[in-house]
Amino acid sequence: MPVTPVRNMIYQTLLPVLAPSYRLLPLSVQGHTLFYQKDFQSLLQRHHAMGGAVILSTPSQISLILSSIELSGHQAHPDTYFRLASLTKTACSICVLRCIENGLFSLQTPVNELLPQSHDRLKDMKVYHLLSHTSGMQDTDHSQLCLRQHRPYTDVLDHEETCIAPPGAAFHYCNFSFGLLGSVLESVTGASISEVFRSFLFSPLDMSATLNPAELNDEQIMPMTRILPYRKNSDIRRTAAESVPLETCDPLFHYGPVQGSMFATVNALHRMLSVLTSIKSQASSSLLSPASIQAMKTTYGRYGAVSPTLSYCLGLLRIDDPSISSHPVFGHQGFAYGAVHGAFMEDSTDRCVIFLNGGCSEARKGRLASVNYDLLKLGFKEMSTWSSTK
Repeated sequence: MPVTPVRNMIYQTLLPVLAPSYRLLPLSVQGHTLFYQKDFQSLLQRHHAMGGAVILSTPSQISLILSSIELSGHQAHPDTYFRLASLTKTACSICVLRCIENGLFSLQTPVNELLPQSHDRLKDMKVYHLLSHTSGMQDTDHSQLCLRQHRPYTDVLDHEETCIAPPGAAFHYCNFSFGLLGSVLESVTGASISEVFRSFLFSPLDMSATLNPAELNDEQIMPMTRILPYRKNSDIRRTAAESVPLETCDPLFHYGPVQGSMFATVNALHRMLSVLTSIKSQASSSLLSPASIQAMKTTYGRYGAVSPTLSYCLGLLRIDDPSISSHPVFGHQGFAYGAVHGAFMEDSTDRCVIFLNGGCSEARKGRLASVNYDLLKLGFKEMSTWSSTK
């Protein structure tokens, strides 16, 4: 993936030459009509979107844009499930804050008090450190090896390269830290992590979503394809681990799903994002208290010079970029096996831009995916025309 400026430059140079050629079929638009429909078609083609779904919404209007290509399985429908990758972290944060509101623990609770087996390297680490990527931990090849070999989280913590700083000392994006929250949720509730997500989030919002993708049929899932380097017939719908039913409670070993294994339809994701709404008359806003929503939006870490407009809250990315909006924008990105997702809400206006796909350009502007940057700009531009066309 193009995670450094040099790699990103090389990626963007090679993309027009080496990305697979295909024809993007005419967009299917449901709900509010698009003033800039041709621009959306061009944008998705330019970023090589391999079929997907876009939602634009205001508090009173919504438009669902479905894109498909002439490739088996890459036809998007309203009920298509997408692997959400790191958008799962926002869902996890909502579940954690619901536990806090139910009195099970607090943001300041030491992590060692909540896990089935404590560890010296978790000393001084608290719940909010895991939620904000300020745990002082980093992802390593060893942590991925432990997941593949079904080894406990303690084996990850034993590795000397896992912890690189004291908790709270610095911001460092870490999938494993969120994975530990899955273990915390299982430990304090006594339920499997898939049941926690279902009872705390999916059922209350009537979401078509699951953290147990083994229960889905292949036909329901959008395949994921990496477009650079592109390998024909290399589609992935779910990993081998995600094909195993996730129905038991096993907190020592269930630190993987919360890192990015949630599957959902685009409409379900829209319902989840509406939890953050500032308009309290909406039913979904009652899932969390105003204080919890404000806590989620509190900044804990900044990306620094590489992405000066980006900061991180509790399971939420914050964007402060005047070229996108005069308001802060909250949400998350997800990168997985070629898919590049984004789900964002503009603060104060509650306008949403959501994009899920089966493969897309992984080029970036700093740490923000270029396709998300372009879609946010075009999406807000599009919705600014809606007030005169209701």
